[in-house]
Amino acid sequence: MGVTVADRPARTPIGALFEAAFRRFGANVFGYTLWSLAVGVVPAIVGIGLRDSDRALYAFVPAQSFAHFALCGILTALVAGTLRERAAAITVAAAVAAAIVGGVFAVVGPFAIPLYPLLVFAPIAAAAGDAGGLSGLFHGLRLALRDWGRAYGVLLGLGLIAIFLWFAFFLSLTPVGGAAHQVATLILTTVVFSPLAALVERNLYGDATGRRVLPATVSVDQAERRRGGRQRRS
Repeated sequence: MGVTVADRPARTPIGALFEAAFRRFGANVFGYTLWSLAVGVVPAIVGIGLRDSDRALYAFVPAQSFAHFALCGILTALVAGTLRERAAAITVAAAVAAAIVGGVFAVVGPFAIPLYPLLVFAPIAAAAGDAGGLSGLFHGLRLALRDWGRAYGVLLGLGLIAIFLWFAFFLSLTPVGGAAHQVATLILTTVVFSPLAALVERNLYGDATGRRVLPATVSVDQAERRRGGRQRRS
């Protein structure tokens, strides 16, 4: 994936980026879920270790952010075949991005969410070999700001998916009851949502850097996509 960043803004429809991510996830649910569980060990340890602390949330948020950012880099590296050689850079990029999220969250709480599109490209760039661990932050920030409309459009779409997954698991786990109900809902939502979000962001980054990120089965033609949607509904 080591090619020069394209000078043009990406033009692939956002819907196509999501469709490609869902197709990839559906083709390898087991593998992606295992990776999501593997990186989830970090926030799990932090959450369990600090469960009785008043500051537990302020430690859990950056830990979960690190896990997700690392997953974004890992899934990119698996495609590029660079996981072993770029692991250190991915870790650095994910750790610094997570520290920024944690620091801002400690001040403004959930209002730190808009930082996500500005930071998520860092571990992806590191995994792709486009930048180092620290330089990936500036590289990713430049890409996100260059096409901020699409970057935040993707964030909105991911937010809707997260809400849908949370309600779906919340309702299906209602018989569990009590605190276990809330915890199980959070865990399942995170395990499923995190790799989906990582795949979408990987697609967006690839498209922004001029790479082919969509399988042949996913059309980028808007008219054709609308026709396909009408055919599926009929």
